[in-house]
Amino acid sequence: MKILLVTDTYFPDVNGTAIFVYRLAQMMAGAGNEVYVAAPARKFGHERYTHESGVTVFGVPSTSIFGYPYYRAPTVVFSKRRLEKFIREVNPDVIHLQQHFMVGLEARKIARKLNIATIGTNHFLPENLVHYAPKILRKPLANFSFNQLLGVYGDIHIVTTPTATAAKVIEDIGFTTRIIPVSNGIDLKRFNPKNKGEYLFKKYGIPKKKTVLYVGRLDKEKRVDLLIMALSLVREKVDAQLVLVGPGTQKFQLKRLVKKLKLEKYVIFTGFIEDVDMPNIYKVGDVYANAGIAELQCIAAMEAMACGLPVVVSDYKALPELVEVGGNGYLFHDDYRDLAKHLVAILQNDKLRQNMSKKSLEIISGHSSEKTVEIYTGLYKKTIELHKKGKMLPVKKNRTVDVTYTFFIWAILVFAAFEIVAQPFFNLNKAVSLARSTPKD
Repeated sequence: MKILLVTDTYFPDVNGTAIFVYRLAQMMAGAGNEVYVAAPARKFGHERYTHESGVTVFGVPSTSIFGYPYYRAPTVVFSKRRLEKFIREVNPDVIHLQQHFMVGLEARKIARKLNIATIGTNHFLPENLVHYAPKILRKPLANFSFNQLLGVYGDIHIVTTPTATAAKVIEDIGFTTRIIPVSNGIDLKRFNPKNKGEYLFKKYGIPKKKTVLYVGRLDKEKRVDLLIMALSLVREKVDAQLVLVGPGTQKFQLKRLVKKLKLEKYVIFTGFIEDVDMPNIYKVGDVYANAGIAELQCIAAMEAMACGLPVVVSDYKALPELVEVGGNGYLFHDDYRDLAKHLVAILQNDKLRQNMSKKSLEIISGHSSEKTVEIYTGLYKKTIELHKKGKMLPVKKNRTVDVTYTFFIWAILVFAAFEIVAQPFFNLNKAVSLARSTPKD
């Protein structure tokens, strides 16, 4: 089967969608398919390259955003003809859209024009983007973006999401298309409890002690500040540390918070780590924590579970789907004191931690990458079958204009860049006073 994956973010960008698309491409190629990817280039210019796995990538010109060294924004307005030429050349059996933004939007129009079977996956939540905009604009911008999602995906027969929670999110905005939850999947051969992470203590300057581990972006919706404030309470009961793995826009602000709370010796920022180290970094942790509010699944939490870690995560969006409370971990809402209480319970009790480790492995066994490949292979074939039968859904009238939507995305990125520049002037007194005034048990 000839498959074209279309995405607005791709490896080496640091985010769940980029990681998923990269891994899906490798897995589908490994299953004997001919796989192509249309994605942002790694420079401001077109490029074409082939991975060792045989996956060929067509790069749309992109640009870096100030403050976002781990993300490149596509400028598809300069690439419409070249993108269409590439799609005509590849002549895929099926196009798999990963987003409804710039490259995805244009690819969907080309697919309609060339009459190519198309399936879509939604990884998007407004919370991932609009929180950088002024508060008064957030709700209209969220509605605006969801309307665009309907315009791009509304006439696709099959749309997938990583979880049942994610499926309900888009069903609630008016989708009548069939929504199918399909896990992002984890390579359980690569991420497993037998991995060796001893060398990473020295490589990243991590002391050997009880460790709360976070892997992910250091961005606003991840609420990493709650993890830091929780650590200040955890340390009253356990000699523990927090290891934060990954880059992000909030790094400067978070380091200031660490300094204010006098936790410099106990919070380690590794920054971006090499992909070769990813399966092993979980071996430095005793428990994985995530306070995010916009996770439609969370690949990092799944990787942690695959490596045998208990998890303590927020009860927002899809994170609860990964947790059996008291079985492999705990949930909390907004109160970092609850987070601290759960972390202490796990860190102080070796037997509980071992039992939770076993449960994490049991739960994650249902999320293997092999199963994800099998499901998507079946869905691709079903999409092609429906397309050949001529069962076309009516094209949804796009309620936005392409130029307007492109402006919207870039405006959000400008807001984000401004906030990053302004971070040195942010007032952390409120967060610090909250952490210091917490009543002791």
